[in-house]
Amino acid sequence: MTYDGGTGIEGGTLGKLTLEQNNPNPFNPKTEIRFTLPMPTEVSLDVYDIAGRHVRSIVAGERMEAGDHVTAWDGHDGGGHRVSSGVYFYRLKTEEREAVRKMVLLK
Repeated sequence: MTYDGGTGIEGGTLGKLTLEQNNPNPFNPKTEIRFTLPMPTEVSLDVYDIAGRHVRSIVAGERMEAGDHVTAWDGHDGGGHRVSSGVYFYRLKTEEREAVRKMVLLK
């Protein structure tokens, strides 16, 4: 497998997993996250703070079909509390691959 420079990870004949840059970025109070799956798979999409601490699961081990998907993050942690301004990372993980991107929340 090789990292393709930011849009995801490409490998073998399975096609391409893509994780797009969130939009808008920076954001307040909500941002959209788009990704493409090359095949049906179990998906997790999680948000982490700059220190690597888990902030929230947006998609938690859900089986999804191949194709384009869009979800959103509203700047709240798993307990429903607003998080502070700063840099966050979102990680898309499937059964075969994963991709990470950076986003900025401004209040």
